[in-house]
Amino acid sequence: MEQVLTLVCKLNPSQRQAEEIELVLKAFADACNYANEKVKSQITSKGLARK
Repeated sequence: MEQVLTLVCKLNPSQRQAEEIELVLKAFADACNYANEKVKSQITSKGLARK
């Protein structure tokens, strides 16, 4: 059985870093939304699921 470990840490970015993080997160969300619009709804990731 595979063991998964999780580490939680709190970020304390400067105002500029926080703004840059927000830009990256928005770009990622926009890319996800774009992919969601372009991919046929019949395509799923069932075959990609971890076993």
